[in-house]
Amino acid sequence: LEDEEMRAALAQKLVPSNRTGEWKVLYLQSESRSGAPAHFLAVNHETRSAMLCIRGTKTLADAITDMHCDREILQWRRNRWYSRLFSSEKGTAHSGMARSAQLLADLHCDTLSSLSSDGYRICLAGHSLGAGTAAILATQLQGTLPFVKAYCFATPPCLTEGLAKRCKSYVTSVVLDDDVVPRCSTHAILKLHNELCHVQVRLPSLINQMASEILAAHEFPGRATALERFREKSKEEETIPEVQFATIPDDRTQLRPPGTIIFIHRTNGDPSMRPVVAQSSFFDRILLSKTMLTDHLFRSYIEALEVCLCKKNQ
Repeated sequence: LEDEEMRAALAQKLVPSNRTGEWKVLYLQSESRSGAPAHFLAVNHETRSAMLCIRGTKTLADAITDMHCDREILQWRRNRWYSRLFSSEKGTAHSGMARSAQLLADLHCDTLSSLSSDGYRICLAGHSLGAGTAAILATQLQGTLPFVKAYCFATPPCLTEGLAKRCKSYVTSVVLDDDVVPRCSTHAILKLHNELCHVQVRLPSLINQMASEILAAHEFPGRATALERFREKSKEEETIPEVQFATIPDDRTQLRPPGTIIFIHRTNGDPSMRPVVAQSSFFDRILLSKTMLTDHLFRSYIEALEVCLCKKNQ
């Protein structure tokens, strides 16, 4: 256990005003280490619930975990349902997050198993890197811990499609509008690269076409001669830029946000938020917008959820 004052402050923050019971922090790792994101484990004996919360990317160690984005075959030694899964459902996962989930499973499985045997509900939660780690950890513990649920915010693509769908009953992912991280799979990045390459190839001809249309739309002496000279010069100078298009891997290997996905989006420029259930394939393309980065911030998720809750209460 680390830092008594920090654990006491954390326990105090865990007590909502409209809930009964007191939270006790059993374990706190306040700083990330390689392959081990910052997290804490707390229990509420009155409500018979336990919560494992995992922080998102904040330090260099977290960024290194994020950058291990190759696919890794999941190890299933803790999941009793393994023999029942089809090969597509066993799937692969984001390497860095899978290793983080395995480390947390090794660290806390005995404690969580003991709590689960006593009837405690197990809740895993996280944001960004923590969300992906929590989702993968939930798949590993499912079957061993019957009451485990994962609530993930800004969940990155971390599981192949078969397993991402399989965990809908116990993993809930929340995605805010244009948040880039849930869309940032290797496939989506390569597709965006190819789209930009197409723009680069077409850009010279588009600029010449626009300039030609502007000249044709204005009246001035010698317009016809100037327009003809411009078009001839444009044909002489026009060259197709050399670009390197990327090869897109098989879609069956694409990682996607897992579980039941609650998509909170703005409607027609209206600042109010509307939650809907979305398919994981909806996030196969990166959207370039002015809010694609700010939508990923945890405070943006808190504000969006508060707006949704206010609308529901009204």
